[in-house]
Amino acid sequence: MDHFAKAEGKAAASRARIVAMAAPLFAERGYGATSIRDIAQAAGMTTASLYYHFSSKDELFAAVHARTLQNVADAVARAAANVEEPWERLEAAAAAHCSALTEKGTAAVLVDMMYGGAQDVRAELVRQRDEYERFFRSFVDAAPMRDDVDRRLVRLQMLGSFNMMAFWFNPKGPMTAGEIGRSLIRNMRAGVAAPQGSTKAPARRPQPKRDRRKT
Repeated sequence: MDHFAKAEGKAAASRARIVAMAAPLFAERGYGATSIRDIAQAAGMTTASLYYHFSSKDELFAAVHARTLQNVADAVARAAANVEEPWERLEAAAAAHCSALTEKGTAAVLVDMMYGGAQDVRAELVRQRDEYERFFRSFVDAAPMRDDVDRRLVRLQMLGSFNMMAFWFNPKGPMTAGEIGRSLIRNMRAGVAAPQGSTKAPARRPQPKRDRRKT
């Protein structure tokens, strides 16, 4: 058993090293211009050894995408952990998301590649993104909003705004990425927040039933 445990631990370490070496190459060169040979050389192994751990460049990119997205989720969770007031917690989560997204290489992996390379694993990338959105939904759902507000659209609008920062954010500008994230939430809050004095998030509105009769 010890032998198998050591083998599994070594394999996991090798996969982690490959992912760590692949991430900056994908970010700097792009998906198409990064070869398996490039990644193998960066990881200090042969291409055959790399293929033992990942069957294709697509599979490897999906692992890089997952690890990068997990880093963002971890940053958001840490930022929101000890913030009790729902809108303040949402601000903290937004600031952490935007700050993490604008770290070197992160946006290139999470945003640019979604619209460019790695199309063969796009379904897996979308699945990973949707899982992150479900994680972020708890922050949106807890914030008091008017009864007529569609929280799903609020969440999509919010995350869409955050992710577009990858194309226009200027690190030398007057605001940090985190400050922009907080400001976006404050602007949105002014339009959707529940009346002052309301502290309870409203119940989710029931969806109308579809008419299943044949026509």
